[in-house]
Amino acid sequence: MRWTQGKLAYLGSVVTIAALIVSQLFTWLFVPFLTTQHLTVLTPAVFDTRGLAYAAWTLTAFCLGAFLGTLIGRVLPAMAASLGCFAALAAVTVLCLQCHYPVATFWPRQLFESGWLLALSALLVAGTVRLVRHRAA
Repeated sequence: MRWTQGKLAYLGSVVTIAALIVSQLFTWLFVPFLTTQHLTVLTPAVFDTRGLAYAAWTLTAFCLGAFLGTLIGRVLPAMAASLGCFAALAAVTVLCLQCHYPVATFWPRQLFESGWLLALSALLVAGTVRLVRHRAA
């Protein structure tokens, strides 16, 4: 159990920190294109690569892959299921948040999206640990 918790915590931290760094690089990269391409910070291609949301999505993808990998027990089916679940989560999030949040609310939307993704990640980690505990018993 400690090994599983340690690996999930260590790898999740590394993935999240790397995603935060990449997010900052994307933010710097998109600055010249915002005005020339008539984009806003809430355009999905721009919003999803900025701020806390990118790191939260990356952590969620990692936790989802770990959970489904533990649940299914086979690599390729778990990868396919993770991709499908991740795509469905992304589609629902874009559709729901674009309808309910106006353009002037970048940071509240970032915080809301990151918050529920972190809660989902915590549930996925708890589920993964529970599955490992159940299989070890």
